[in-house]
Amino acid sequence: MSETRKSPEESAPRRPTEEDVPREVERREMLADALTSAGHEDVYVLAREDAREVLDDHREEILDYLRDHDVASVSELADALDRDTGNVSRDLTLLADYGIVNVTREGRSKVPELVHEFVVVEPLY
Repeated sequence: MSETRKSPEESAPRRPTEEDVPREVERREMLADALTSAGHEDVYVLAREDAREVLDDHREEILDYLRDHDVASVSELADALDRDTGNVSRDLTLLADYGIVNVTREGRSKVPELVHEFVVVEPLY
C-alpha cells in the first residue's frame, strides 16, 4: 500500500482567521482592551458561563484574601481562612485552571498568587 504524501501547505496547521474567533471571545477581548486603554493595566475578562462555575463564596474569599495579603503556602492561606487545606488546594487548582491564580512550588510549599490585577465578568450584553 503506498502512502500519499501531503505538500507542506496541506500538512501545516491552518492559522485561525477573524471568522474563526467566536463572537463571545471577540467581545471579551474588546472589553479587556477598552479597560486597558482606560488605565487598568492588567484585566482578565471571565466568560459568564465560567464565572458561574468558578466564583462561589469560598473561591471569592480566596481571591479577596490573596488580593490583600501575600501568603507563603496553601496551608497558611487555609489557616487564615479557617478552612481545610485540601479544600483550599482544590479551589486553587480550579482557579488556576481558569488562569486566575498561579500556584508555584517553592521547596516543599505551594505558593498561591493572583495572576491579574483585575478580573471582571463578561457583561450580559
